Amino acid sequence: MERKTDPKKLERNRRYREAHRDELRQKNREYYWANREKRLASKKASVERHKEAVLARNAEHSKKWRLSARQKIIMALGGKCAWCGFDDWRALQVDHINGGGTTERRKRNSTRAYLEDIANGNSAKYQLLCANCNQIKRYEAGEVRRRS
Repeated sequence: MERKTDPKKLERNRRYREAHRDELRQKNREYYWANREKRLASKKASVERHKEAVLARNAEHSKKWRLSARQKIIMALGGKCAWCGFDDWRALQVDHINGGGTTERRKRNSTRAYLEDIANGNSAKYQLLCANCNQIKRYEAGEVRRRS
């Protein structure tokens, strides 16, 4: 449904709001404090009603961001396995050349900052390995976790 508004009326309203800015702000503050509990309850109910949709939207956004970041990282690191030359992005993994990746990730404030750092060219400590070569390297370097 399209709203039809008169340009003269819009201009008149704009001029009124400019001329009475402080008065309108004061009225808004008074309304807020007079109806604070009702407004907070309404907001809480709205958040609860839309919780599932917000979670789904956030999950979809995160998924798109991770895929985009992964593609940037793969391109920044050469796009193929440093050992065997395998180039299917689905099986490529970021490897820390000298090990210690878990420790380094934990030092960061967020995974996002860590991934952006790699994607933006700070890649001297990293290499791209396919899943097989990465597992072989971890085994040979003794990086494989042993459960007791």
